[in-house]
Amino acid sequence: MFIVMMQYTHAIESKKSFFHVEAHVRIYSHMQNINGFVDWIKESLEEYEYRGYHRAPSRERDDVSLDDVDVMFPGIYELSNAARVFGHSGLSNKIDAMTVDIIRSVRGRPDDMITIYRAIPASLDQNRHIINPGDWVTINKSYAIQHGLRFDDGYKILQSKVRVGDLYTDGNSIHEFGYDPV
Repeated sequence: MFIVMMQYTHAIESKKSFFHVEAHVRIYSHMQNINGFVDWIKESLEEYEYRGYHRAPSRERDDVSLDDVDVMFPGIYELSNAARVFGHSGLSNKIDAMTVDIIRSVRGRPDDMITIYRAIPASLDQNRHIINPGDWVTINKSYAIQHGLRFDDGYKILQSKVRVGDLYTDGNSIHEFGYDPV
């Protein structure tokens, strides 16, 4: 059992760690059932691969919804060079401009529907092929494709239509939002 715990700890640390405290608690709860413990390790690593090590913005924090992002990106609705000011530009000025145009088109319209995208590793099993509450998403398919290229074994792009008011940003990126439906 100690060897399995060490391998698990190494695997998690190599993935930049997540659920650190929860992992230790669950390790002890699964010690009596090695098969259950191994299954939990696999699920935890798959969850990390799917969700990432940081949590998406949500309505429960000081984040703002997509329909009114001016608080996080002051001037995004008025500045003619908003894509350059707020974009990533290392990706593509075109992708940044597309995202700014989408953001501008939904200003003050929380009940409008918008298509969101998420890149996931191609290797994930079938039950992960939906966008879930708490996921990081983008409003720009080109950005999702760029993001998917980081997966070594290929990727899939998920998409879904959701309410504009259910997407939240922490101001970190004009391209990335947390999906947090009511």
